[in-house]
Amino acid sequence: MDPDRFDPARAAPRTLVFGGGVHHCPGMNSARMEIAAVLMAMAHAPAPRAAFAEEPVRRRSMPLRDFASLTVRLGD
Repeated sequence: MDPDRFDPARAAPRTLVFGGGVHHCPGMNSARMEIAAVLMAMAHAPAPRAAFAEEPVRRRSMPLRDFASLTVRLGD
């Protein structure tokens, strides 16, 4: 695998990271500001009741410990 060659068909795990160095995401600072704004708004809003609608399914990936499925039901 050549990291300096763009190959959209390569078999690599898809992750939600911003990268680094010359391969960083040009929109990462905007995305970070949007994430911060959403988290601040959520912190000041009344919390809805939340429960898992289904059992969460973890994905076996490194270095991220993410979910293949995480279904949440909101109610009052």
